This record gives sequence, structure tokens and C-alpha cells, in this order.
Amino acid sequence: MVALALFVVVFAWNEYVFGMIFTTRSAKTAPVVIGEMLGTVEGVQWGPIFAAATIQLVPVVALVIALQRFLIAGLTAGAVKH
Repeated sequence: MVALALFVVVFAWNEYVFGMIFTTRSAKTAPVVIGEMLGTVEGVQWGPIFAAATIQLVPVVALVIALQRFLIAGLTAGAVKH
């Protein structure tokens, strides 16, 4: 269940097309903002793009770290032979 929850959170967090279609100019999701940073006239500024991607990654990594012990316990519970 924990592995499934982690997959759902990661896929929902990174949903680009849904965010691009249903967001407005004043409220955008992080993947949409990063995608817009790639299409600028001045050229691609890789530093701010990597910084934005790192900031976007922090909540997902925090969730994985918080649920890691439950994930490992579930994976090893199925490997025990009686």
C-alpha cells in the first residue's frame, strides 16, 4: 500500500499536461513553470531550471524518506519463509 501511495503521489506531482490545460495565468503548477522556462526568447537558463527542479523534488523526497521504513517493512514481509 505504501509503494502504491508513493507511485500515485509521484505521478500526480509530475503531471504536466493536466496542469498545462487546467491552470490559469495566475496559478500554475511547478512542471508547467519549468516547461515555460525552457521556451524563453533569451535562451535557456540552465541554473534557474535546475534550481526549480530541485525545489520541486524536495516534497517528494521528504515523503519517500518519511515512508521508507514502512515500504521496506512491507517489501521484506513478503520475503520471509516460514
